[in-house]
This record gives sequence, structure tokens and C-alpha cells, in this order.
Amino acid sequence: MPTLYSRLSGIRYLNKHYSRKFLFVAFLGIHTPLIIISLLSITDTFNFNKKYVLLAILTATLLASALTLYFLNKLLWPLREAKNALTKYVSDKEIPQLPVQFEDEAGVLLRELQYTIEHLDYLIEEKKDIVNLLSNDIRQPFEQFMSLSTLIYQDTDKENIRQNALKIKDISVKYLLTLNDVLKYLKANDAQKRTGITYGSHLKSEK
Repeated sequence: MPTLYSRLSGIRYLNKHYSRKFLFVAFLGIHTPLIIISLLSITDTFNFNKKYVLLAILTATLLASALTLYFLNKLLWPLREAKNALTKYVSDKEIPQLPVQFEDEAGVLLRELQYTIEHLDYLIEEKKDIVNLLSNDIRQPFEQFMSLSTLIYQDTDKENIRQNALKIKDISVKYLLTLNDVLKYLKANDAQKRTGITYGSHLKSEK
């Protein structure tokens, strides 16, 4: 459903400046009484009695003020959308579908917020995957170490003790390599984010 903000964004002079939209609405609101008085003055039914002139000016001013406040409030739509999107994500983890086509400051805010929420959600899911991976991979070797150490402690056969010790060594090497691979991945991923994914870089790539 088109909003006042989206309609004004379709005007070339206003599409890249959020403040100009407010100034445009305020300008019309300020001059509405003058327009109304001018229209009344050219009609034959208009009575130039001071009482009626004052009443007409007062009515036009109140009407213009009410309409100006109404439309200025409508222009706050992108800010309300941003607030609601952030609130829903924090409370319900719902990823919003914010409009990203607008080019003014409010449009940039919506676009940045959409990107930030999507990226944050991706990082949270990635963190969960890594935690699950590490928790499983770390728990398993320690359980094996406990079992093998118990066998070594209770066993008196040197060959069995040697074989179990070798198993502990093999398990340690295997999971140490796995842990090193995970750490390398995390470091490489962090370096990529620092150099290639900076704040606003997705906006530059779109231009």
C-alpha cells in the first residue's frame, strides 16, 4: 500500500533527501491559509467584513496546522517500520522484509537495518553450529580418554597398556587437527569480515 513517504520519494527533487520531504509538507502547510484566502477572495460570495476575514483566516490556519501535523506524522513511517522490525526481531527472532529501494537517509536506515538483522541472524546461527560442533567433538575424545585411562589404570599387561596409550595418542592427534581446522576457519572468517564485509559495503557494491 503506497504511503505518503513512498509517494514523495517518487518526486525527483525529494527522493534523495528525507529532510526535504518534511520541508515540502511544512511549506504547503504554511501557505495553505494564504491559498484558501486567495481562493475565497476571488469568489463573489466572499464578504470582506473583518469578522468573516478573521474567521476565515483562523479556520484556514487551524485546518492547515492539523493537516500539516497529520502528514508530518505520516512521514515518520520509515522510522516506525525500523523500530517495529527491530522489536520483532529481538522479541520473536522474526527477520523483517523492509523496503530497500528508497534513496534518502531514512531509506538508507531501512536498508542498513535489513542487512544488519540478516547478517546478525546468520552469525547467530553460525555460532550455534560451531558450538554444537565443538561440544560434540570435544566431549567425545574426553569420554574416550576416561575409558582408556581407566583401562590403563586397572590393567597390568604392559602390551595392553601400550596399545591403549597409543589409542590415546591417536585420538589426541586426530581431535587436535580438527580443533586446529576449526580455529583456522574462525580466524579466516573473522579476517574476511574485517577486510571484505565492512559497514555499508553492501550499499557500495549495489551502486
